[in-house]
Amino acid sequence: MALGKKIAVIGAGNMGEALIAGMLAAKAAVPDDIHATDIVAERLDRAKARYGVRVGTDNGAAARHGS
Repeated sequence: MALGKKIAVIGAGNMGEALIAGMLAAKAAVPDDIHATDIVAERLDRAKARYGVRVGTDNGAAARHGS
């Protein structure tokens, strides 16, 4: 069951991707609830393609999404 919280994942590398995958697999969140950021475009592309989450490079925007 999704918790209904907005979640910011700062850094979409190995750990960030593991967090995203785990939250979605456990149904603790839905893709629209998650905003991931990174400085590497390929990581953002992968997170968006694999998980359907919102992505970007602006940590502040992600934090505002998560509040």
